[in-house]
Amino acid sequence: MRIILFSILAVLAAEASAAEKVGGCYLIPKSLCPHAELSGAQIAGANLSGTNFTGADMRRANLEHANLAGANLFEAKLEGAVAREANFSGASLYRVNASHADLAGSD
Repeated sequence: MRIILFSILAVLAAEASAAEKVGGCYLIPKSLCPHAELSGAQIAGANLSGTNFTGADMRRANLEHANLAGANLFEAKLEGAVAREANFSGASLYRVNASHADLAGSD
């Protein structure tokens, strides 16, 4: 059991160290990024499925073709963001402010 746990932790650590970090947030699935400062970030095409973006500032961010399936975006700020063709299936979008965001073709 310890070997399996160690192997899992080693894989996660390698994934995090290889991942790009933007606004204090590792751009990998299931990251913990509450209140991350991602305004204006260029994160198009990123796989951010299952990530916790509670209260994150993503104003004017480029999320085009990003995978946000199952992500928690509770109270996230998406004003003016570009999220064309982004995948929001199963994401929590409660109290999200997406005024003036471009969500064309998004799920």
